[in-house]
Amino acid sequence: MAVVPVYNTLEETVGAGHAALIVIDVQNDFRVPAYDAMIARLEKLLVVARENGVLVIYVKNSVLPGLSNSSAEIARRRKLGLSVDVTVAGSEGEKIVSALAPQPGEAVVRKHRLNAFGVERGTTIGSVSPLPSLVRPAR
Repeated sequence: MAVVPVYNTLEETVGAGHAALIVIDVQNDFRVPAYDAMIARLEKLLVVARENGVLVIYVKNSVLPGLSNSSAEIARRRKLGLSVDVTVAGSEGEKIVSALAPQPGEAVVRKHRLNAFGVERGTTIGSVSPLPSLVRPAR
């Protein structure tokens, strides 16, 4: 049985060998002026993460030209008042905001579903992360 380390401090918890910064849906189509302050803070956080060797993973929403990948996604967007013509694969709107652009070698996961966190390894983020587990904040 493998021993699971227990981290007691923030510094230990966010150590580069077992932590990742996951940047989700920071794309041109979702950018509004109200997000500018968040983007500036995230830009600084990315610099510090990279300087300290923290794994950076980007996740971006991507839909097929003309329609989403699924009827469920089309229904969800309509319910939320969102166009199905956002984050279209290959468009400027699908791209990560330039100030936060991935660096060479950083993983970019294209998601076609609401959830970027696959339940099993080999799906979405789990497929690009060498980390043994992923922790996400509670809702």
